[in-house]
Amino acid sequence: MPDEWQVIPNLANTAVVPVMSTTNISLPDDMKAFVDEQVRINGFASTSEYMRALIREREDAIERLRARD
Repeated sequence: MPDEWQVIPNLANTAVVPVMSTTNISLPDDMKAFVDEQVRINGFASTSEYMRALIREREDAIERLRARD
């Protein structure tokens, strides 16, 4: 298991979850409204979940570009 993952015990079962850090960003009102709408219409549980999905998409795109070289 990677170092950045930890086991968190639960009464029902044991879950393995990534260790999370917090990052705060400032957005103009129109961008915040856009993000809120995307969270709502795409069924994300939170803004954080939406941002993680965007970052994963970008990571995948970069990996595909690197693989072509």
